[in-house]
Amino acid sequence: MLNYIVNDLHPVLTALRSVGCDRDARTDASAHGKFGWVMDPEDDRVEHWEPPNRDRRNSAGSRSVQVAHRLDATM
Repeated sequence: MLNYIVNDLHPVLTALRSVGCDRDARTDASAHGKFGWVMDPEDDRVEHWEPPNRDRRNSAGSRSVQVAHRLDATM
């Protein structure tokens, strides 16, 4: 499973779903942050992790959206 760090989980999941990724309806929140999942076109599960505020890293939020655009171009 791939794991991407994102700054804001829900907009990333919405963007991936809008380009055809099968989004898992379940998300998880804990002391470790928020987690959400999609299936890529090859049916591999991809996890997206929004760390708690203290652990956020710069520029991580755009990675998954860029992946979504690449997926859209291949469909």
